[in-house]
Amino acid sequence: MKLRIFLSTIVAYGLFVFGAKVLLKHTSLVNSMPSKDKEEFLDKERHLKGSKLSKSSLIAVDQEKSLSSMILADSILSIIQTYYVDLSRVDNYKIIDLTLHSLQASGYLNFENTGDEFKVEVGDQVKKLLITKDISYESMLETMIEIGILIDGLSTHGNQVGDEGKAEEGYGGMGIKLVLNSLLLGLDAHSSLLDRDSYRELRQGTEGTFGGLGVLVGIRDKILTVIKPLPESPAARNDIRKNDKIISIGGLDTFGYSLDQLVEHMRGDPGTKVDLTLLRPGANSPKKMTLYREVIKVNSVTRHVHKQSSGDVLRLQIESFSSRTSREVLTEISRFRNQHDGSIAGLILDLRSNPGGLLDQSVQVADLFLDSGTIVTTKGRRQEAEVAGRGIDELDFPIIILANRDSASASEIVAGALQDHKRALVVGQPSFGKGSVQTVFELPGERALKLTIARYYTPSGRSIQNVGIIPDVWLQPIYLNEKNINLLGSDRYKNERFLANRLDSEIVDFGKVPLSKRPVYLGYHLANYQSSMDQIPDDDDRDLEIALTVIGKVNEIYGSVLPKDAARSSHWLALASDEVKKKIDRWDEEAARYLNKKFKINWKDSKQIIEHKFLSFSVPKKIEQEVFPGETIKVPFKIVNTDSIAIQQISIFLRSDKFGIDVNELLLGEIKANSELSGDIDLKIPTYFNPGQVVVELGLAVGSKLTRVPMKHLIVKVSKRPTPVLLPIVELLGEVGGKIAGALEANEKAKIVVTLKNDSDIIANDLNVQILNFSGKQVNLDVFNKDIAKILPKESARVEFDVNAAKSLHSVSLDFGLSVEGDSLELPLREKVNIKSIPTPVSKVSNVIAH
Repeated sequence: MKLRIFLSTIVAYGLFVFGAKVLLKHTSLVNSMPSKDKEEFLDKERHLKGSKLSKSSLIAVDQEKSLSSMILADSILSIIQTYYVDLSRVDNYKIIDLTLHSLQASGYLNFENTGDEFKVEVGDQVKKLLITKDISYESMLETMIEIGILIDGLSTHGNQVGDEGKAEEGYGGMGIKLVLNSLLLGLDAHSSLLDRDSYRELRQGTEGTFGGLGVLVGIRDKILTVIKPLPESPAARNDIRKNDKIISIGGLDTFGYSLDQLVEHMRGDPGTKVDLTLLRPGANSPKKMTLYREVIKVNSVTRHVHKQSSGDVLRLQIESFSSRTSREVLTEISRFRNQHDGSIAGLILDLRSNPGGLLDQSVQVADLFLDSGTIVTTKGRRQEAEVAGRGIDELDFPIIILANRDSASASEIVAGALQDHKRALVVGQPSFGKGSVQTVFELPGERALKLTIARYYTPSGRSIQNVGIIPDVWLQPIYLNEKNINLLGSDRYKNERFLANRLDSEIVDFGKVPLSKRPVYLGYHLANYQSSMDQIPDDDDRDLEIALTVIGKVNEIYGSVLPKDAARSSHWLALASDEVKKKIDRWDEEAARYLNKKFKINWKDSKQIIEHKFLSFSVPKKIEQEVFPGETIKVPFKIVNTDSIAIQQISIFLRSDKFGIDVNELLLGEIKANSELSGDIDLKIPTYFNPGQVVVELGLAVGSKLTRVPMKHLIVKVSKRPTPVLLPIVELLGEVGGKIAGALEANEKAKIVVTLKNDSDIIANDLNVQILNFSGKQVNLDVFNKDIAKILPKESARVEFDVNAAKSLHSVSLDFGLSVEGDSLELPLREKVNIKSIPTPVSKVSNVIAH
C-alpha cells in the first residue's frame, strides 16, 4: 500500500477546511510511528497479500475491480484504526455496525442485527453476514468489500446510488467508496473522503494560491457579479470592476448556473486563456475581452485603520488561516508601526465568519502576542501542547477579538488562547464550537482522506467542542424583519452542537477548569444587515464600536504605550465599564421597544436565573396531514411554566439535519407564572424535496441561550407531488417606429411577450416572471417583473414587457434573462433568451455623438 500523509494537523469547519503543503512519503509515515502502532500497521498491510474475497463475491465483480476496492478499503481502514481520535469507536466490529447504521440512515440499505448475524437487504438482494464481536481485521475488510459489492449490484439493476457513489478511474467500485464515506460520516461531522476536485480546493486554500483570473464573484440579482477584483491580477489589469456582470465565460452563458459551477469555469491552469462577456452598470452594451489565467495569491488578512482622537487603531480582518497568515499579520503590524512612530493605540483581530484553517498558523498568530504559557493542547492517541515563546511578543497595546457564530476552529484557538491569558477581550457572539483537529492523508489518484485525530483545549483546559468561545462582551443582533422569523439570526442553530454525528465534549482536568465562562456583559442591538456572513457597515457595527470604546479608554489612561503590568483584558474592561454599560443599556432599550411596537413582544430581561425544571413544552410526535414539497405547514406547540415567577425572553425554534429545511425561530417573550402559552411555528418543505420521512427538531431558548429542556422530535411524511412542466416562448411583438418586423431597431418601441405553456396535467399556481436586461443601455424595460396567478393543464398564459430601444444599437442580438419562479415548480426556470436587433450604421452613431 503506497500512501502519503498530507500535513500533520489541520482544523476546519465544513467545506471550508484547509490543509497544508508538506508531503511525507509512506516510509516516513511508518517509521515515525511508535513501535506498537508500527507493528500493527504493517500487520494490516500484510493482509493485502494474503486476503482473498469469497468466491461468490468475485462472481459479482471482476478481479481487477475487487483488488482496487480492497486496496482502497485496506488503506483507509488502516489509517482510521491507527489515528482516529476515539479508539473505542473503531474496533473491527464497531466499524461494520457503524457503517451499516449510516448506510441505513441514508436509505441505501436495510439491515437487522440478530446477534452474530447481520441480515442486509439492498434492493431485492439479501445477504447474511456472519459477524462476531471478536471479528478479525481481515474478515472485517472482506465484509466491507461485500457490502460495497451489494451496492454495486444495486446500481447494476438500474437504481441510483447518488453522486457520492460514482465510480472513478482507478478507485475501485462505486459501492466501496459509498461504504467508506458512510463510515466516515457516521464517525463524525468532519471526517470524509475527498475526491480530486475537493482535494485540489483544499490545497489551493492551504497555499492561498490557485490558477485563475483574480476576481471575487457572487450571484447578485440572479447573475454572476464581480464583488471585487484582486490587486495586481489579470482582472484588475483588464479594468474589471466591482458590480460588473459576467454574462458569459468561455462561451458559457452564466445565467441559471450555480456559483460553484461558474467558479470552476473561471479557474484553470496558469497561462490558459478565457473569454469573458461583461456588462458594466450604465454601459451601452456588453463588452467582450480575453484574459489569461495566472497563479493568484490570495491574502488572508485585510487591513483597516480606524482614526480615533486617542490614536489610530489597526483592525486586521483574517479571512482564514492559510500558510502565510502569521507573516501577513506581522507584516501589517510592522507597516502600521512604521507609519505611526512605532506605536499602536490598539489592535482588533476581526475573526468574524473565519471558518478556520491551519493549526500551526493559528498557533503562530497567537504566539505573536504572548511571551509564555500554553497556547493550545491537543489530545488524541497522544497528548501534545503548543507553548508560546517563539514569537515576536507584541505586548505593548490592548487587543480586542471580534467573533461570531461562524468563527470556527483555528479562529477559536486564537480567541481561546488570548482570552485565557487575558491578553485579549472577546466581543461579539459565541463561536461555532468546533473543538476537533483533522489530518489529511493523501491517497493514490490525487484523492485524500480527511480524518479527525484529536480534540483541542484552551490553555485553561476548556474544551470548546459544541460550546464555542463565550465572548466577554456578548452582543446579540436583532435583525430588522417584516415577520417574526429568525430575528436573532438564521445561523443560531447551525453550529457544531447541531451537526449530525458530532463529537461529544470531553473535559480534561487542567486544574478543574469549568467548561465555559459567562460573559461579563450581554445585550441586544438592532441590526440592518441580515446575516453574520454579511459585510457589516462600520456605522452599524456594534461589535466594532465596543472594541473602539474599550481601546479608547485604555489609551486615555495610559497613552500610546501600554505598561506591561496593565496588559490584562479584565483591567481594560473595568476601565471602560461605565461607557460599555451605557451603550449596551441604550441598545437593549431600543431593541425592546422595537420588538414591542412591531410584534407586541415583551422582551425585557429580568436578570433571573432560570430553573429549567419548571419549564416544559410539547409538540405533536408526527404530522398527520399529507404534506407536499413546496408547502408551508403549521406545527402547534404548548409551553408550560410551573414556576412562581414569569420567565422572560422565551423563543421556540425548529430545525432539521435534512438539507433544505431552513431554521425558523419564533420570539415569544414572556410566559407568566404558573401559566402556559400555545401557538404554532411554520415549517416549509422545499419544492425539490424527494418523498419520504423527515425528522424535525424543536427546542426552547431563553434570551440568547439554548435551554436545558430536552428537544422534541417531529416526524413529517412528505408525499410525492407532480409538478407542472412549463415551455416558454419569447417573441418581439407590437413594434412601433421600426421598418423590419421581428427585429428591434434604434428608437423603436415594442413588447417582449413571454408565453408559458403548461405541458402537464398539474395546475401551475402563483408564478413570478422576470426579464433581466443583459444588453445595457441599448434597451430600457419599464417593468421587468410580472405575476401569473394560474395556468391550467395544457393551457398557456402570456405576459408582456414594454421595451424601448436607445438612439443607437451596437449588437446584432439583444440578450435577456428569463426567470420563472413559484412554489408549484420543483426548480426555478431560468434561460438566457435573445432578440434580433439591427445595429445602427456607424455614420449615424457618429452624428448622434456629434449632436
